[in-house]
Amino acid sequence: MCLNRLLLAALCLPLTLYAGSQTQVNFDSGTRFMSNFGGTLLSPGSAADGDGAVIQLGYYAGGTAANPFLGTWHALTGEGSLNTGGDTGSGLAFTTTSIGDIGGGASPGGSGVFGFSLVFDSAVAGTFNALPGATTIPLAIKFYNGTSIGASTYFNTVSNAAWLWQTPINPNPLPPIINLSFDDAGLQWESIVTHGQSAATAFHTTVVPEPDTIFNVLPCLAAIALRWRRGARVRIPL
Repeated sequence: MCLNRLLLAALCLPLTLYAGSQTQVNFDSGTRFMSNFGGTLLSPGSAADGDGAVIQLGYYAGGTAANPFLGTWHALTGEGSLNTGGDTGSGLAFTTTSIGDIGGGASPGGSGVFGFSLVFDSAVAGTFNALPGATTIPLAIKFYNGTSIGASTYFNTVSNAAWLWQTPINPNPLPPIINLSFDDAGLQWESIVTHGQSAATAFHTTVVPEPDTIFNVLPCLAAIALRWRRGARVRIPL
């Protein structure tokens, strides 16, 4: 009896050693190709990881299944992500996700395509930051037409009501696995849902990057300046 208990304890020991929690996300372009505004396939860069057109896996904080593009954007991978860990040789790099990368620099893809499998792990530094706070929030993939956000003139974001975040758990026997593919049915595009663009903008970068919001306030600033020049007192709400 004692021998059986010792054997059982030994078999169970590996299941209790790992103290972290994980969620794995696999995301790829499937059989589809990403293009810029004019229809040219997005640049894959060289065979090295991370020098193609920028891709970010992330989510909008107020996103729902009905509208995943609400609230502030949080990048989990790619340029601007708070996650900096990973191994660029194995495809687990978090800051270098870009067009042309298929599972890491050792397996380069081509123009307009990508594929990654990343594990968000509480026990690995730089891989567990800014995660969604609820399982009702859909994940999304944002891609740009440039190799840096600052050099990009357009982007687009795709999501899906089925791409819901899953809370990390101890990975024994397996962590939650979320599969995102551009071949999935029910894709929702920011260019269409938020900006009212045509269905033809799917798989294309057609949305002007976020900094263009400054142009929305320029007419107001001009009106305020004009009233000040005329001697009017303008109260600007804080």
